[in-house]
Amino acid sequence: LKTTSVLDHETTATLSIRARVSDERNAVLEKVFIISVIDGDEVHLSNAALAENLATGTLVGEFNVTDPDENSTHSFSLVDGTGSIHNHLFSLDSNGTLKTATLLDREANATLNIRVRATDEQNASVEQIVAITVTNKNEPPTDVRVDNALIAENQPAGTIVGNLSLVDPESGGEW
Repeated sequence: LKTTSVLDHETTATLSIRARVSDERNAVLEKVFIISVIDGDEVHLSNAALAENLATGTLVGEFNVTDPDENSTHSFSLVDGTGSIHNHLFSLDSNGTLKTATLLDREANATLNIRVRATDEQNASVEQIVAITVTNKNEPPTDVRVDNALIAENQPAGTIVGNLSLVDPESGGEW
């Protein structure tokens, strides 16, 4: 018997399964089993979204742990492993305060994945991948260009000198 998906106690605390067995003479027995999904340690981030281009050191959120051991205290760290690709973009203190370590750019990465370890006073730990969403902040154009900056003197009013275009990081091009 094995699972076919990730189980979550908060979604489904118990599962009912029916097992059917038969022998070589086709005699059948069916039995229902109730499987309890126990609530294990889970890491939670108080806020998992922030705007792009905020100053380095901006508070993202606070980590805490759901731990079946009452009154446990935890220390937190960013760890290498599956899902740690963006760890370098953040700093995490041992109390669970997550801050940016650089400017974040939504156009480069709208979702950032970090891997967090929470360790309790008995040295038991849980690791979890946490996704952080980088929201868009409208950025101003970065340049204005003219395709022709020359005009002969004495031209009548309304003569076209050239075309202006702007460079916009939001659209990824020129207009």
